[in-house]
Amino acid sequence: MVLLVSSRKRSTSFKKEADGEFRHQVGGHHELVRLDRFHVAKPSCTNETDFYLNTPAPLRAHVPHFCAYAESDSDPLQATTSTMCENCLVNGAPTLPGFLEDPSTPKRKSTKSSGACVVLSDLTSTFRRPSIVDLKMGTRQHGDAAAPEKIRRQTDKCARSTSLMWGIRLCGLQYYDATTGRTTHIDKYEGRTIEIEELWRAVRGFLSYPDGRPREAVIRGVIRQIEQIEEAITLMDGVRLFGSSLLIVYEGDALEEPQSEAEAEQLVSVRVVDFANATLAGGSHVGADQGFLLGVHSLNRFVAALLHSGDSDIDSEGSCSP
Repeated sequence: MVLLVSSRKRSTSFKKEADGEFRHQVGGHHELVRLDRFHVAKPSCTNETDFYLNTPAPLRAHVPHFCAYAESDSDPLQATTSTMCENCLVNGAPTLPGFLEDPSTPKRKSTKSSGACVVLSDLTSTFRRPSIVDLKMGTRQHGDAAAPEKIRRQTDKCARSTSLMWGIRLCGLQYYDATTGRTTHIDKYEGRTIEIEELWRAVRGFLSYPDGRPREAVIRGVIRQIEQIEEAITLMDGVRLFGSSLLIVYEGDALEEPQSEAEAEQLVSVRVVDFANATLAGGSHVGADQGFLLGVHSLNRFVAALLHSGDSDIDSEGSCSP
């Protein structure tokens, strides 16, 4: 999922949000469209819509709220009452804006889809200055129905990046420096080329205050939530999250640690996103998704070391030490 950025750079402010523009996207193949304060629309395929409609029970608490979907340009949005967000339960599901309903408009053409979309809760909506990282998880990215050429390309991407050995790849990053008002961006193309040491340094910068101190409450929240996700994936026999990401969002405006557990709980959110290539149970796969779990273990080990050491060193094999 996630920001329309170039190579690593700094900017003085967030982009101005035009009609439907989602300014906090840091990765993904399709442009997200902001519907209102609480929702984004994402161009989708049948496989991803099916996954959201049939999300395995252990994973439901760890994905965005799935509020509505449309199967084509000519279909109205269908609400999903069992998985929609609290705002939808109170006010009803959102509607698509005119530029999405009309396939001839430039904005609609830019989505490059047949009109099928899913409406999801905006994971950044509760944050003033969201800092976001999109981490592509797993050792395999192609789906079971992929064409041979796509399998070749995706396998090559994994082999030439940190995905194959570590089960994790940087797909996009944005974090806010409250002392200068600037944001730092890294895009998915740069993420494919960096070595494991650079990946961990990027994550360390993401999880640190501007003065270099680790954001301890955020880090504890990340550890707690990825351990819950790990437990959920372990319970899902036959499910494969090929091409899925962990999306971590926290409040970048904070310069000090929170004063209470309740405040700390609101600081960070970790969700699994992007299911275009995912596979539900009942197919040829057996057991838990070990590729995704490898990525979770790699991330957990590094983040825990950062919390305990404050400024962990990273060797050429990606190991962390004080």
